[in-house]
Order: sequence, then C-alpha cells, then structure tokens
Amino acid sequence: MKSQSKKSKTSIRRFLLVSLMIVGIGMYSSLRVNAINVSYDSPSYSSLIPHDPIEITSDGNFTDYGFLGLGTIEDPYLIEEYNITTTDNIGIHIIDTTKFFVVRNCYVAATDYGIYINTVATGTAIVNNNTCNNNFQIGIYLYESGNSTVANNMCLNNGAGILMEYSDGSTVANNTCNNNNNGINLVQSGVSSITNNTCNNNKNLRGIYLSYSDSSTVADNTCSESPLGVMLYHSDGSTVAKF
Repeated sequence: MKSQSKKSKTSIRRFLLVSLMIVGIGMYSSLRVNAINVSYDSPSYSSLIPHDPIEITSDGNFTDYGFLGLGTIEDPYLIEEYNITTTDNIGIHIIDTTKFFVVRNCYVAATDYGIYINTVATGTAIVNNNTCNNNFQIGIYLYESGNSTVANNMCLNNGAGILMEYSDGSTVANNTCNNNNNGINLVQSGVSSITNNTCNNNKNLRGIYLSYSDSSTVADNTCSESPLGVMLYHSDGSTVAKF
C-alpha cells in the first residue's frame, strides 16, 4: 500500500510539473504573438519622456529604475516611452538578467548602440515598436539571447539596423531597416525567423544576411536598392521564400 501511495504521489507531481511547463510555453507563445501582431500607436517624438541611458546589469536593477511589471512571463517589466538621445556609447543596455521584459515605444540615438541586449535568459526579451536612429554601430543588437522577439521597430541610419548573434530560435518580424550600411544580420542564430521586414537602401552591403544560422526562414521581406538583397552563408537548411 505504501509503495502504491508513493507511486501515486510521484505521478501527481509529474503531472503538475508537465502541466506547469505547458502553461508556461503557452504564455510565452502568446507574449511573442502579441508582440508581433498587436499594433501599438507610436507616441509622437515630443510626447516621449527624456531619459538618461538605461543600464540593467542584474534582475534587481529593473525595480531600481521603477519599471512597471513583476518580471514574470504574464507581467514582464516594461521599459517604454522614453526618448534616449545621448553621447554615451549605448542607449539601453540589458545584460545578465533572468526576468521577462519588454522594451517598447522608445526613441534611441546613442554613439554606438541603440538597444543592446546581452546574455539574458532564453525567451525573456521582447523589443517592440522602437525607433533606433543614427547609432554608429548597431540600432538593435542581441547577443547570446535566444528565443527573443524583435518586432515592429524602425532602425534608420545605423551601421547595422538589427544584429542577432548566438541567439537561436529568435523572431525578427515587421521591422523597417532602411538607410543603414546593413539591414538585418543573423550570425550563429539558427532556427530563427525573419519575416515581413523592409530593408531598403542599405548602402554598403546587404538587406538581410544570415551566417552560420542553420534551419532559419526568410520570408515575405522587401529588400531593394542594396548591393545584395538577401545573402545566406553557411546556413544549411535555411529557406528564402516569397522574396
């Protein structure tokens, strides 16, 4: 009887664990879909709140800044509606965090990088509906931050509009990356999706470039007036469709 009772308890624990995992995956999927498909009204430049550069180097810094949210998948921290125009190297820098967060409806112009997200926990980052302008290096840069979502942003007049490195399983959708040197670059970021982006007049090299990013999808993008529209390099199993 005791043995049967232990087995029953173990089965219940496993059932609850699997159920929680399914719920978590469902919440994350919903969060990503909303970021891609839900259209926010972009605030006018004059209505944004002027703000110094933001640097998040630990989970606790989100509350130190007083951002709304709890950092959970259903209630992520919100970094929103700021005008960050600065001579510092980075406008918004988030590194080494495990909490869920959304950067949205911001205007960012810094010396080198507009929004730079580095080594955050898988699936915790959403960058949505921002304008990154005149950043010498990169407008939006994600490094070692897999399963991230970058959607509905404007990246103009930067060195590169959007760069993802070592960020497998990410989604780059509905962005406009015009008048940069390069539009959208994926490096070592396999099983990712680049869809419905506009990458025009990226002067020096490519509209969209994949390097060592296997099994990725490039679909329904517009790339014109660039020396190369879409280029894949050592990206086995990747596809380009409806280009």
